[in-house]
Amino acid sequence: MKSALRKRHIPFYCERELMDKLQRLRQGSMSVEEYRKQMELLILRAGLREEERRSIARFLSGLNMEVRDKVKLLPYRDLDDLVQLCIRVERQLKRKPTSKSYGSRSYPKKDQGQGILGVTPSKPKMIRRRQ
Repeated sequence: MKSALRKRHIPFYCERELMDKLQRLRQGSMSVEEYRKQMELLILRAGLREEERRSIARFLSGLNMEVRDKVKLLPYRDLDDLVQLCIRVERQLKRKPTSKSYGSRSYPKKDQGQGILGVTPSKPKMIRRRQ
């Protein structure tokens, strides 16, 4: 009955637009939870029924790369389990400072010649003994 009403009252182009939005959906600046809610909303509006493995593939493809790369290494049973893993990974990534250059330090390198307090130490003076 629902599908009959949908076909009768919702124009085809609206359904196509919803499918396009769902296909183009990316996490971007949204949190994992917001992304999941947005995906579920579009699936419900489009009246789409798909296998869970397809939903998982759709969810993974739209995730930010940092989260996706880490989650692919972890085991999960279903979409809900995957979402919980993604939330944990996202929290871990937010805690760790992200640095584009590996090995960058917040302290000076040895060859910069600075001492512990950030001041260049003076050369030690040689004291000659008188004979």
